[in-house]
Amino acid sequence: MLGLPYGCEIDCWSVATTLFELYTGQVLFPGRNNNDMLRLHQELKGSLPVKWARRGTQATRHFQGDQFVWEDHDLSTGLTLRRPLVIIKTKSIAERLAPFIAPDEQAGSIQFADLLEK
Repeated sequence: MLGLPYGCEIDCWSVATTLFELYTGQVLFPGRNNNDMLRLHQELKGSLPVKWARRGTQATRHFQGDQFVWEDHDLSTGLTLRRPLVIIKTKSIAERLAPFIAPDEQAGSIQFADLLEK
């Protein structure tokens, strides 16, 4: 999404996302487009490192300087609106897993959430 080189890190991220989705049956990041996916990622993990906003070949599509820019489509005019957006981390992986954890699996769920978080 940002145009950064692929590496082991993105593979680990993909495995964690897949494990969450297999366990819950829910899509972890149900974004409508790349910009929306980046917003959802940041709500879970916090703001992206500034160096990513500078190095990615596609980063200017999602950042102005060091600030994330939210794209929204105005249905009445058909225009794409871009505005800076301050990202607030809203929920942890553990909180997103909680509705899917059976009462007798609470101890294991903490370890599972910790694995996904890291």
